[in-house]
Amino acid sequence: MELSRSLSNGYGVARAQILLGRVNLRLGEFEKARATLSDVLGVADENQFGDLLPEGYAALGNLDYEQGNKEGASKNFRRAAALWTGERPAPASVEAKSYLGLLQAERKNFQQALSDCQASFEQAQKMGDVFVRARTRLNLARVQLWQKEYEDTLQTLGEMLSRGEVNL
Repeated sequence: MELSRSLSNGYGVARAQILLGRVNLRLGEFEKARATLSDVLGVADENQFGDLLPEGYAALGNLDYEQGNKEGASKNFRRAAALWTGERPAPASVEAKSYLGLLQAERKNFQQALSDCQASFEQAQKMGDVFVRARTRLNLARVQLWQKEYEDTLQTLGEMLSRGEVNL
C-alpha cells in the first residue's frame, strides 16, 4: 500500500497522517479518515512510534462517536486512555478518559462519568495544557448538566469563562 510505504519513512510523516485523518473526520470524509488512521496506527505500532498511539486511538474514537458507533468509540477511547502513564501522559490519553466519561454519562453511570472527567481535568491542569484543560473542563460540565447538577455546571462553565478558555 502506498500510504504504508510513505509512512515507513519516519515519525513526522506518521504524525502528519494522524492530523490528516482528523481533518478528514472534520470534513465528514469518514471512510478516508478511517483508512488513514488505521494505516498510520499500524505503521506507528510497527515502527515503535508509541507516543503517536494515544492520539491515533483517540481520533478513531472521535470518528466512531461521530458515526454513532458508541461501542467502537468506547473501545478506542479506552485504548488511548490505557496509555496514560506517569505524571506526563500524552494529552490524547488524558482527553480520551474524559470522553469515556461522556459515554458513561450517556449510560447514566454518573459516578464513573464524573470520576473520569474530573481525573482528566485535574491531570490536564497539572500538565499545563490549556487546550486539553478546556476540553476536559467542558466535558466535565456536560456530565454535570446531564446529572442535573446545574449549580456545578454553571460554576464549571464560569471558570472556563474567567480563564478565557471559551475562545480556544
